Amino acid sequence: ERNIIYYIICKKRVKHKFLNESVYYETDEDSYKFESIMMDNSFNPEDMIILKEEENLLINNAKKRLTDFEISVFELKQSGLNYKEIARILDKSDKSIDNALTRIKQKLKEELVKLNG
Repeated sequence: ERNIIYYIICKKRVKHKFLNESVYYETDEDSYKFESIMMDNSFNPEDMIILKEEENLLINNAKKRLTDFEISVFELKQSGLNYKEIARILDKSDKSIDNALTRIKQKLKEELVKLNG
């Protein structure tokens, strides 16, 4: 069962997301010219890295508070599966998955408050 879950998580992983979402800077469109990209803070790599590090810190801190079942549900949900698929993989009811996700959201909110507090 763990091997199946691991395989699904690996298949859904977006390993090179940063490279795939990058913008080619030698285009003729004004909005994608190198100068406009450099002036636009939304493409700031430093900010993007900091946000990703904060996200990872939040998730790691929250995972310390999660049960094994909640961690499994969280990882499967992160990989893009819906409630029914998660329930089928973990051999649980849809309602238990819904309850676990509610607890996970609450714990993430609490960790977010701590992080920003």
